[in-house]
Amino acid sequence: MLTGPRRAGKTTLLRHLFPRAEYYLVVYQPSPEMQNLSALCPSVRAVSVSGLLEHLPALQA
Repeated sequence: MLTGPRRAGKTTLLRHLFPRAEYYLVVYQPSPEMQNLSALCPSVRAVSVSGLLEHLPALQA
């Protein structure tokens, strides 16, 4: 997970370092707008915070 201020180059850095990686947009509450984004850009998956834990079982303790 990489965090930082808006427009600091986080996505650009990650896409450069990991060109074949899957990207997840973590949102606190799913919304229709986030689902539309996922439909328009298949390389980005919008998941809720609890949904992220399902994708990262090692973090569940």
